[in-house]
Amino acid sequence: MTNKKNIAIITLSVTKAGFVPVQKLFRIIKSISNEVYLLTGGLGANLKDECPENCHIYSIKHDLKDSTISRILNFIKTQFKYLIQLHKIINDVDMILFYIGGQGLILPLFLSRVYSKKVVLVFAGSPASTAKAKNDTLTGSIFLLSRIACRFSNQIIVNSKGQIKEFELEKYEDKIDTAMEHIIDFDKFHIEKDINVRDECVGYVGRLSREKGILNFLKAVNILVKKGCQLNFTICGEGDMEDDVKDYISREKLQDKVEYKGWISDQELPHHLNNLKLIVIPSYTEGLPNLMLESMACGTPVLSNRVGSIPEIILEGKNGFLMDNNSPETIAHNILKSLNSPDLNKISAHAQEYIINNFEIEKVRKNWSKILYK
Repeated sequence: MTNKKNIAIITLSVTKAGFVPVQKLFRIIKSISNEVYLLTGGLGANLKDECPENCHIYSIKHDLKDSTISRILNFIKTQFKYLIQLHKIINDVDMILFYIGGQGLILPLFLSRVYSKKVVLVFAGSPASTAKAKNDTLTGSIFLLSRIACRFSNQIIVNSKGQIKEFELEKYEDKIDTAMEHIIDFDKFHIEKDINVRDECVGYVGRLSREKGILNFLKAVNILVKKGCQLNFTICGEGDMEDDVKDYISREKLQDKVEYKGWISDQELPHHLNNLKLIVIPSYTEGLPNLMLESMACGTPVLSNRVGSIPEIILEGKNGFLMDNNSPETIAHNILKSLNSPDLNKISAHAQEYIINNFEIEKVRKNWSKILYK
């Protein structure tokens, strides 16, 4: 790479679940750009703590509303906030990456095109698929905004080829590249405890929301408990279904078998993963979950639904386990099948080996540099 460019990253308000992905993309772009500008909100503003001189962060408030009309009006207001801030720096940047939530910011995207800036959409997941899984009344509008953004972008980046079909991006295949904004800190995420000496504990870590399949996981747990299986379960996370999760555990009298820990920090996560025999990802839709990669780096086998880029990382029975759907019955069956695998030791070792070989930071940086500067 000869001439580094000035690159802007635009995201909507960043939640706890979204902070690590934004942080990792920010670090990658910071290392391959001359100047980096981050227009973000929520926890994204916390990245100011790791800003050298060539980084500029602008915090833009986006309030979350409940009613449909309030959400629409507030989103329009937020569009103009981003538009105004982007206009102030537009002459200082060469390309603009629209990341988590940014695919819907059509006005800033149009401004970028008017000024002949390279517009890149980076799909960590599918906003439309997530909205559909949540039964969101604005699913159609979210899908339309995403299609408009795809139409007027110069480049689209997805984690894997499999996402092209799942996210219905076939029409734009000629401008799609694949790159993973995932870098693993192997000083933190590594095997502390051999899989053989871990307790029979199965975990869920993630956002507590419908599209993540958390209630399906709990129903699967209930099936196993009623069968008398000698397993324990932990749930870590926050989200709009937190009360539903607590109510289900209480109503089904699962307190002795299920521990709800709430949100778990990035500092606590490696130790927690090293105490699990299996981690379950029962999502309806995904991109490429950081949690999956970090679990594998810790030698914790992953059992996941076949969604997003996951089937391109997990090889069934080799470095993890895959399910054909996320029904409670399927999850319950596959939890037992996975834990009873005679190759669990090898799967644990192969999982860590795969992550070390494919998510080393320099390899990730080179790939991003190659596709952005082509």
